[in-house]
Amino acid sequence: MLGRILLSSALAFLIAVHAANVEPPRDTNPDCRATDSTGHTYQTCTFTCSGDEVFSLDRNESCFLQPTEMTPEKVPVAIDRSELGAERKGRCEGGKCVP
Repeated sequence: MLGRILLSSALAFLIAVHAANVEPPRDTNPDCRATDSTGHTYQTCTFTCSGDEVFSLDRNESCFLQPTEMTPEKVPVAIDRSELGAERKGRCEGGKCVP
């Protein structure tokens, strides 16, 4: 009987120690690791970190405009060749990247 109690206690202790060492998965989204002081340009203005933390930026943070966000009319616009490959930036407002 005493052996079972000791074995159960040891097993419970090992499980508790293992559970304490488990960390949440590391975020691969660079927006999750950004801080106010880094001058980071966000990929999107609404994103999820650590699996359950949702962020919606609205303080004019710098962001990359997606092709559909570049013009209000959502129609293709001719660009100068010097703009090819250059990513256009906007600002986060209400969780969206606006020009």
